[in-house]
Amino acid sequence: MPKIYRKVYKGMKTELTTCDRCMDEKWAHSTEWDGVTIACPDHYTGQYEEAPFSECRLCGAIDQESRDEYEEWAADMDRMQWEEQQEAEWQRMEYM
Repeated sequence: MPKIYRKVYKGMKTELTTCDRCMDEKWAHSTEWDGVTIACPDHYTGQYEEAPFSECRLCGAIDQESRDEYEEWAADMDRMQWEEQQEAEWQRMEYM
């Protein structure tokens, strides 16, 4: 499963989102320029943060594992809230 990352520039989140596979491909690319090997384009260097609900702008990959984990967590929270409401209703009915 690919992990999706968002570039952060000077503390601001940018729209550049890329998956770990595309990022590895860009970093693996090296170019000779005036006798100097450049590891990757400048716009790929810098700080990145994980952005699990975004889509890779290069290949369109998504982090389905993170999305599934979130959906499970949300379903658990809904179930817990429903159970608490049912328990509160039963307690109210007992006192009537």
